[in-house]
Amino acid sequence: MAKAETIERIPEYFYQWDADKRFPDLGKLLAIHTPNAQKVIDLTRDIKNKTQFTYGHHEYAIGILTNLSGGIEGGSGFGKEVEKFEKKYRGVYDTYTDFLESIDESLEVLLEAKRVKMRKIIKLEEDLKIAVKAKEESWKKYKQLEDNYEKQWEKLLKEQKEADAKKQETKKEVA
Repeated sequence: MAKAETIERIPEYFYQWDADKRFPDLGKLLAIHTPNAQKVIDLTRDIKNKTQFTYGHHEYAIGILTNLSGGIEGGSGFGKEVEKFEKKYRGVYDTYTDFLESIDESLEVLLEAKRVKMRKIIKLEEDLKIAVKAKEESWKKYKQLEDNYEKQWEKLLKEQKEADAKKQETKKEVA
């Protein structure tokens, strides 16, 4: 009795062939590319969130102090009671200058904290450029190897179709 030969059928579409699992070198390149692609996604999201949603960067305090300082400099000044209180209890004879200097110092502290956070965004943008380059390079290597395997698949599929056509002809001739 003749032993039946089991032949693997080539799928109709390349993606069904599971080349990433079939060929370890292709799977390895995909394993390198996947974290590169994920890093680009993560960095893009972080940059978007840090630039689009900037609440918490002291905007409200900066706005209030800037408006208050502008109002005082614009001539609204202080009432006589405030100036009298400042002289008596704080020993301040020029309430206007003392107040503006204090606001300016507070504003500078808040603005510096905001600049530090903005520098972090710039660093993320630099990291993103590097990550995009790594992603593109890993994809290029993966795609080149995948294209080679796809050519092999096309050749095998063509041979399979030719063999199937011959079998059909043989069956017609026998019948």
